[in-house]
Amino acid sequence: MQTRALRLTQEREARGFSRAELARRAKMSASDISLIESRRFVPYTRQLRKIARALGWRFADAHRLLEPVADDGGKASNEAVALGRIGVQ
Repeated sequence: MQTRALRLTQEREARGFSRAELARRAKMSASDISLIESRRFVPYTRQLRKIARALGWRFADAHRLLEPVADDGGKASNEAVALGRIGVQ
């Protein structure tokens, strides 16, 4: 089973940002970003707004940054479906 990261991590990495860089752009601490990405802390609305802005997201869509996604960009879920169909007529 693949571990599931938050969309936040995926978006940060897609932009080439380190946690420190995202934190700088969001005017937050890197430890806060780390805690959020590791699901040990749920961000306050104000913090989520700052993160969304730093990533170029609209605040209306910011809640999606906290959704889990497959670490491999969704391939794990597709493989699981394909494997589930083996031998099914």
